[in-house]
Amino acid sequence: MRGIVNRSMGPERWSGPMLRLLLLLPLAAAIGGCVALPVSDGGPSPGAGAARVVPAPAVQPPVVPDPDQGILRRLGELESGRTYRIGGLQVVAAAPYYAASGRFCRRVEIRGGGRDAVVRQRLACRRDGTWSFSAVVFPGW
Repeated sequence: MRGIVNRSMGPERWSGPMLRLLLLLPLAAAIGGCVALPVSDGGPSPGAGAARVVPAPAVQPPVVPDPDQGILRRLGELESGRTYRIGGLQVVAAAPYYAASGRFCRRVEIRGGGRDAVVRQRLACRRDGTWSFSAVVFPGW
């Protein structure tokens, strides 16, 4: 009996495909365990063995004030350099151009009402037929 045990446990038995399997098994178990870990928000556990799934927050588009929405809706029809009154604001749109990004854009000057009118310079670009305000990459234009 001793000879059988020694022969079956010898180094030649643990070579080739069997050795690879034994080396990869712990790695596969570790990867599988990491993938199956429950997500926790740090609060109390809902129960023994129960996994709590915390959904990712939905990405919401930025909220644009109504006067700006009125400007964006009419931007395609505004003549360049002419002053328009939209939602109580004075709006002057520059000539449209293609930006380096390939988007169709216009500079827009928005002047608030009143004697001490605040002037805002905005950049609006059109994508899929819809205008939206974009971040100004190079301020002072």
